[in-house]
Amino acid sequence: MNGQFLEHDTFKYSPLVDDKGKDRPSIGGGRIPSADGTVYTAWNTNQSPSSSTTFVIEAGVVKRYEGGEYRHVVPGPDGRTMFTGKGIAGQTLKRGDADANYGYCLPAVRGEYFLSLTTSDEKTGGGFVTAEGVVTWAVPADATGAQDVILTVRDKAGPEVFHSFTLTVVK
Repeated sequence: MNGQFLEHDTFKYSPLVDDKGKDRPSIGGGRIPSADGTVYTAWNTNQSPSSSTTFVIEAGVVKRYEGGEYRHVVPGPDGRTMFTGKGIAGQTLKRGDADANYGYCLPAVRGEYFLSLTTSDEKTGGGFVTAEGVVTWAVPADATGAQDVILTVRDKAGPEVFHSFTLTVVK
């Protein structure tokens, strides 16, 4: 609450320290927690350069990790993977070479699935994510009425699930 860690059952201060041994570390308000409460994230895109931060609780110590311009940083349910506007990363905001290929990512509520939006090379009006993280769809000039859309959701191992829905084009 207000950047302080509280025990969920008593609302008393948690017996945590920061990596310098200071009691009651503060992480500021408005942080996004993982479902298991082991990771909290923050990002700041209204400054240049933008910044990304994770606060990871390990053995009673809150460790802070700074990252680059990832846009948003949302922890997965188990706190192991961070889903960003520029792919996936680990708790320390480090990532492998291929992790940036996922594009704009958001985690599922549970499990290892996540939403990944990437650019499309299709000439028929494929959707993509801009450099600012805005999801767009180039509507074909002749499109009217109901348009079928397929959204691909993939987990880190590569299996994909497709979700189809209909958008209505109104001119």
